[in-house]
Amino acid sequence: MGDNELNLMIRTVAKAIASRIDLPEVRPGKHEIWLTFIRRTGPSDERVLPGRKRVLSVTTGPELLYAVAREVVLTVFGDEVQVVKDLPNLKIRLLDHRADVHLPGAPPLDQAGQIWLRVTVRRYEPGLLERIFGERTEAV
Repeated sequence: MGDNELNLMIRTVAKAIASRIDLPEVRPGKHEIWLTFIRRTGPSDERVLPGRKRVLSVTTGPELLYAVAREVVLTVFGDEVQVVKDLPNLKIRLLDHRADVHLPGAPPLDQAGQIWLRVTVRRYEPGLLERIFGERTEAV
């Protein structure tokens, strides 16, 4: 996948999310993005793989939206094991806004048994140890 194709896909995902969710007011700082593949089975969700968390610093709503879209694309196509062949539908919670987002190429939202990508975005709150001792840095 070339850079142009990747950027086009990220913009497509960002546009789809923006069409379903009003971009919330964003305070500059760190935000965490949780991404989990789930299978919709009736009233409950079944986790397909363990979720992953990314912590990113953003300053504006559009920057957060682009970061979320980039993480969606990288999660779907960037792993060694691909869970889905095409972009899946999203079950997204962006700060205090929630929506189901249909992405191009994904099955209809009401199709049973499909795999979705659940995306949860919230303001990052450091844990107790991080507040006491400061942010942990990785040894190089």
